Parts: sequence; structure tokens; C-alpha cells
Amino acid sequence: MELYREYPAWLIFLRRTYAVAAGVLALPFMLFWKDRARFYSYLHRRLVENQR
Repeated sequence: MELYREYPAWLIFLRRTYAVAAGVLALPFMLFWKDRARFYSYLHRRLVENQR
């Protein structure tokens, strides 16, 4: 079993672009939502997942 899986560059770029775009688009709504920490925690986990 491999401990490290190498992702293609295009997939990493696509996932990072999605996470950043989702964060920027959601910002106006998240300013007034009481549970915004959970959403941004989710986005952060996606970014960290792609940096491995």
C-alpha cells in the first residue's frame, strides 16, 4: 500500500481553484451566518488535502 498518491497538476489546480472560488463567493453570506466556522474549516481541509 502506498502512503503517498501523486495527483496530476491539473487536478490540484482545479481543486484549489474550486476552494478559493467557493470561499470568495460565500464571503458575503458567511459574514452574517452563525455557523461560518464549520464551512471555512471544510474549505481549509480541502486545500490541505491537495497540498500533500
